[in-house]
Amino acid sequence: MAALDDRMAKPTVLDVVTHRDFGWVRYACISTYANEPQHEVLKRLGLVFDGEPLRELKGSEVQALLVEVFARPLAYSTGPVVSAERAQSLAEMCEDSLFPTGARFYTNVAADSPPDNPLGALVAVSEGHTFGVGVVAISPCAAACVWVEEED
Repeated sequence: MAALDDRMAKPTVLDVVTHRDFGWVRYACISTYANEPQHEVLKRLGLVFDGEPLRELKGSEVQALLVEVFARPLAYSTGPVVSAERAQSLAEMCEDSLFPTGARFYTNVAADSPPDNPLGALVAVSEGHTFGVGVVAISPCAAACVWVEEED
């Protein structure tokens, strides 16, 4: 019975997509083609940008950014969306199960975001929503994104 309880406690793709009661969470995964331009990969993932390049993340930055994306609202400072522990488990699940092996990671969050609001300085905006932030993982054969979008 303990094994069943452990499995049920681990987040799933559905948990990632439905963890918020406001805004939208997008998860998409596609095959990629050799030498496919990044902007084409992003379009096929359902993301469109205003021409600004995405910033590459170091491995240690991916999980920290995902925790922020899962834990805090984007449009209003109304307190955490989920607990820090839940945000951490969602971020770990993304890295372990949703992103392709050997991927390089990208985000639209600027490197010089203020410490009190690490999601505040965006270098690109997804089309159709006032606030959009997330992580895109691109490997030679697949790409995936976990993206949160909100309106103000």
